[in-house]
Amino acid sequence: MVISVDNDVVSPYDLCDNIEEYLPGYVTVNLTNGTHEVNFKLMSIDPQTLNCYDFIVWDSQTYTVEVKFKIRIQNNFGGGNISVDGLTKSSPYDRTSTTGDNIGLGAIEQTDGSYNYIWNTNGTNNSNWTYKLESQGFNLFSSSQNTSYNVSSNDRNTIIQANLRKICNVSFSNQFIGSSYGGQVKVNGVWQSAPTSSIQVVEQNNITAEAQQTYQINGILHTFSQWSNSSTSLSTSFNISQHSNVSADYSAKPMFSDNDYRGLTITASSDPEEFIQLNWNDHPNTSVTSYLITRKRGYLSPVTIGTVSRGTTQFIDYEYSLTGGGLKTSLEYSVQAYYSPAGTYSDIDYNFAIGYEADPFMKEKVENTDNTSLIVSEYSISNFPNPFNPATQRHYQLPEQGHVTIKVYDMLGKEVAELVNETKDMGVYNVSFSGDNLASGVYVYTIKVDALSKENRGFTASKKMLLMK
Repeated sequence: MVISVDNDVVSPYDLCDNIEEYLPGYVTVNLTNGTHEVNFKLMSIDPQTLNCYDFIVWDSQTYTVEVKFKIRIQNNFGGGNISVDGLTKSSPYDRTSTTGDNIGLGAIEQTDGSYNYIWNTNGTNNSNWTYKLESQGFNLFSSSQNTSYNVSSNDRNTIIQANLRKICNVSFSNQFIGSSYGGQVKVNGVWQSAPTSSIQVVEQNNITAEAQQTYQINGILHTFSQWSNSSTSLSTSFNISQHSNVSADYSAKPMFSDNDYRGLTITASSDPEEFIQLNWNDHPNTSVTSYLITRKRGYLSPVTIGTVSRGTTQFIDYEYSLTGGGLKTSLEYSVQAYYSPAGTYSDIDYNFAIGYEADPFMKEKVENTDNTSLIVSEYSISNFPNPFNPATQRHYQLPEQGHVTIKVYDMLGKEVAELVNETKDMGVYNVSFSGDNLASGVYVYTIKVDALSKENRGFTASKKMLLMK
């Protein structure tokens, strides 16, 4: 048996291969696409000559074979439907083709999953048809929704793709810490209430939004910080690729000055010593949970002298009075509101006062006063006045209950006085010290607090003071 394709012999043996009998069961032939002639001849050697080049053809059959190949037609999002030769097919669709075929194509606008897909012609990210030959990238061949594709000889396993564009739903909102207020957002030049309703944007198209710089909401100043894409520009263009909720994020801090809610006044306390007393208004926002009291003396750095909870609107500074014979000094006081949802304080805003260092022989008022409204956040100790003659006072505060020991030493390390040795609750305290029986010079006072809770290690500190006689 001799087999030929398009007049080329493809069977592996002929009559001169000394194989007396050869009738192959099959022969593998790689055919290119198109039409081919396949011929089968049944032959033998002429018995008269027994020469392999003299042969007799007993039978010959010729067949016409048309070779076709697969072309895949699909949507760029994978599923959905697509029109092929005027018929709606599920994507992807494999069509058998051959060279010279003309395939009719149509892109179908449709919904797939949560997106609507359209044939976009708005000028940005327009829809198109592309093809991809085997082992190559995609190439554009048509921008018409309904088109055709002419099959060529190298289109084996080609992919034809309709590139529709999805419609993305976009909304804009403001994020205010501790507030559900919506505010406004300008979208494509028009101010809208936030959160906005969904705005339809073709994927990879831009939409512009602008945030308002500040809002004042129930005594809280909200200031724009950034968009959810980290842009810090008030007006920002967003390139949309999916359903999105875009937010403008705001920082927050309480408004609390004499122009805004506070109404700070400085008066004398009702004590005989007329200590400096600060009075203010409670902040209107209930999320303001405490107040920080700061004092600045002359050109010295400000120091925190107390923290009180919401509902407390006065604070007495036992270190200074409005009258007296002590050292006269200029003082500035500030009361800052603490907004707990954001963990922020209002801006510092000082009120001026002239004060006198408190009488060193005053009664220990703070120690004997119910100070349960105080919120003490850290340990501290100081003395006033310093230098002193002959008496001074220790002002110390405890953020939790503990056993307190306060002692005074001379510069040789000899203990000259023990002022406190007992358990104290959280609070602010004063204790007096007199140097009547001591010589002028430098002394060291120490505090040691053994905290009663396992979570705190306690506190130790040492400071110097000068006795001048």
